[in-house]
Amino acid sequence: MAYTEATKQTTLAAIKAYPMAQGYNDEAISQAIADTWSIVLSDELPDTVSERGHRLLVLHNMVVDSTAQSGGVSRASTKDYTQEMFDWSQGNDPYMVEYERLVAKFGKGRWGIAFL
Repeated sequence: MAYTEATKQTTLAAIKAYPMAQGYNDEAISQAIADTWSIVLSDELPDTVSERGHRLLVLHNMVVDSTAQSGGVSRASTKDYTQEMFDWSQGNDPYMVEYERLVAKFGKGRWGIAFL
């Protein structure tokens, strides 16, 4: 079956519904939406899952941005308090894991870059 280019992109409203989008202005979210759409197209996700895949990539970009803004700290502690965020090296960004699953199942399955 021939691939028909996806047309269903995620939206600003869909991304803003996630708590992690708080603190990002509309322009930054819109830019992330525009920047990641070409990846969805190159991975040939069909329309049935393209919006979901696109949303996952935008949220992944926000995870990467948030971690970069914090200096990449994944674990910090002071006296009696310890905080641990996700660990880049373990590949446990849930948005990227789910995107890779969608590509493997529905797309070309050639996603080989761990992080954008």
